[in-house]
Amino acid sequence: ALISDLIFSARASGYPGDPVGFSKTLEEVRAARAAEEEARLAIGNGAGTQGTGATAEGTAEGLAAARAARVSAEAKLEELYPDFAEYLRPQPLTIADAQALLSPEEAFVVPVVFPNELVTIAITREGLSWDAADTELFGARSRIRGLRASLDAGLGGEVSFNAEAAHRLYSLVFTPEIEAATASKSKLIFPAGGALAQIPASILLKRPAAPDARAVDLPFLIRDHAVAITPGLGLRARARASAPNPFAGVGAPTLGPAPQQRAALRGMKVDIESLTALPSLPGALAELTGLQAAFAGEDTLLLVGDEATEPKVRASDLSQYQVIAFATHGLVSGQIDGLSEPALVMTPQEGAQGAEADGLLTASEIAQLKLAADWIILSACNTAAGNGKGTPTFSGLARAFQLSGARSLLLSHWPVRDDIATRLSVATVKAAAQGTERSEALRAAQLALIEDAGVTGAASPSIWAPFVLIE
Repeated sequence: ALISDLIFSARASGYPGDPVGFSKTLEEVRAARAAEEEARLAIGNGAGTQGTGATAEGTAEGLAAARAARVSAEAKLEELYPDFAEYLRPQPLTIADAQALLSPEEAFVVPVVFPNELVTIAITREGLSWDAADTELFGARSRIRGLRASLDAGLGGEVSFNAEAAHRLYSLVFTPEIEAATASKSKLIFPAGGALAQIPASILLKRPAAPDARAVDLPFLIRDHAVAITPGLGLRARARASAPNPFAGVGAPTLGPAPQQRAALRGMKVDIESLTALPSLPGALAELTGLQAAFAGEDTLLLVGDEATEPKVRASDLSQYQVIAFATHGLVSGQIDGLSEPALVMTPQEGAQGAEADGLLTASEIAQLKLAADWIILSACNTAAGNGKGTPTFSGLARAFQLSGARSLLLSHWPVRDDIATRLSVATVKAAAQGTERSEALRAAQLALIEDAGVTGAASPSIWAPFVLIE
């Protein structure tokens, strides 16, 4: 239940003696395996089989080259780090170990989805509880998909929140026994893996919704509990040095004309030739300056507009900053032709050649950064998405930033409005800078937004709920 891409990347970034080299070599193996699979799928889908024999032969040669590159990368990993498999093997905590890592106000809730039931384990300082709830065949997964689809549809202004699925999933996870074990806890922590990682637990409904209920009146889980996600409780025990400077902000790239509505989404379909046609995001600039203001009087860094380029990011020593915020468009794999991994949009440089200045800071490039941040804020669309279609949640940008050295992340599950991203991130970071626990700071910001009748659609979970905290 606890195994996820994030727990493997966390262990990789902590390899004793040579964490940077180990992470880089492991990523080379991962990329080589992915390239071989892409070449194999291309042949299976008929690529290169039409037209001249040379084209078909080229495709076969491409697969052979990809296979040879994968074998070479694996041999390099085996030679340099012969203990890698044993090191990466998950190290489960005992129940007593897990309890010791929880505060009196926290509960670790582990839902495990099976075809016809959902089993939940809840660990607190006081003990362990577990229970099972029966479902129809694939009932839980079907409701997770339906709930997520309703959230995506809600971004277009549709009143489509699937309240039935939100309550049914709550009742499957929080059976009477689990509910009793967690009721007094102000914070619920969920694992980063499993089917339920596709949606934020904060949107689950504790009671059935009346047919005519308004979104602002729905009994969301977040009304009673702050929510966070962890790759593994054992990571809490790690002692790591803190960066000396408080804040760096990157984003608000120089792109196309700003949209007429501040409610524009931070992500849209575009091709690489027209990257600059993406709208500029005035909210991103306001967001980054607002975040910088939370650390007034201290040594901060801001790379915005024409300064928000890939070379500037690489040239800046971001390892010196405790909190780093990226506010820009976020792209998922396949969103533009030729983009095979998630990316953050930077300011493209006219006439620049090569991937290092194309305006796309990709997941593989992010993984090579050297960071020591306590907290990364990814205020863009779909930053919790996987590395590609069908891949696990958090296996894209989240994993890349963790490999680069980040400890905690604020991510989005789906496209986020420019105005909402600004409001939620600034309120969360400001409250955290004043001493509020981070998950509680996010909860307070989201609850305030739900209750704000002055913001169009704010009470819809599609609007207030995209951000999740990984710690």
